[in-house]
Amino acid sequence: MNISPKELNVLTLVAQGYSDKEIGVKLRISERTVQTHITRIIMKLKAKNRVNAAVLFFVNNSKLFKKH
Repeated sequence: MNISPKELNVLTLVAQGYSDKEIGVKLRISERTVQTHITRIIMKLKAKNRVNAAVLFFVNNSKLFKKH
């Protein structure tokens, strides 16, 4: 499961509840580009939808996000 840094940024904002439009504004990319990233993320993670993708990624990579 190879998620690019940009995809990780998008996925993090999805997990925080941002809309595609809001993510685009925050990352200074078009809404269509956000949707493309999300589609690729879902395919890479074999997720059912964007929420499932966020859950799968963060559960399977929780060690990356633990505060020390």
